[in-house]
Amino acid sequence: MCLLGGILGCLPISFLAFCSWVILVDFPKRLRKADVKFIRACSFLVLRFRPGCEGFSIFFLLRNALFALAPILPAANGSLLTIQCLLCLSLTLSAYFKPWRSVPASCTDICVNAVFLIIVFQGSFFVTGVVMS
Repeated sequence: MCLLGGILGCLPISFLAFCSWVILVDFPKRLRKADVKFIRACSFLVLRFRPGCEGFSIFFLLRNALFALAPILPAANGSLLTIQCLLCLSLTLSAYFKPWRSVPASCTDICVNAVFLIIVFQGSFFVTGVVMS
């Protein structure tokens, strides 16, 4: 059971590593060569972002993976702190770089991150069972 869990846990990590390699290493080379077939194959990663901000696809994949892993932390306050830090980082980077292809999409992303941050912050007041040492 543990072996199967370890193998299945490596699948998302390998997908993230492959996407990182494609965006950071291979995509700029293929873009210079005008390899349309490769660009179409990778369009699910870069189509949403404006030119020059393709690296945000890796950031959002990593952020979402960490969101999914945050609840497995042993303490509830650690999970909430992790989620709040991820939301703050995402909010700050989205506000500074505005990576989405359109301005309304960037503004929507900023507002959604701010609302999620407020919800998580207010929800943190209702956490029970926190042990103070």
